[in-house]
Amino acid sequence: DGGHLSPYYQQDLCWERTRTNAYQLRPCSNDDKQIIVGFRFDDKFEMHPNGRPNDCLEQHHDPKDEEVVRANDCEFARDDHTNFWIMINKQTGTSDGDDDNDDGDSGG
Repeated sequence: DGGHLSPYYQQDLCWERTRTNAYQLRPCSNDDKQIIVGFRFDDKFEMHPNGRPNDCLEQHHDPKDEEVVRANDCEFARDDHTNFWIMINKQTGTSDGDDDNDDGDSGG
């Protein structure tokens, strides 16, 4: 099952696929371009555009200000180690899942 992804402080905006692979915040609607699947609250996870299970939402690098969120082939995202996301509990500032988010790779 999929759903909308909104910033905590601006829940009237949702991530929307506006070009082939780029995402921007837009007013929430029933548009399929806003449906994202793969959320988990207990562990790291991959997010995918609805109906596109081979594409992963990612930032091209380690997260940094103003970097574009985009959908990219999951194989490339996995190779770059940019495929995983975690839920952060706003009240505690920590993940609700396993604190060990290491994928076993010691590289950067």
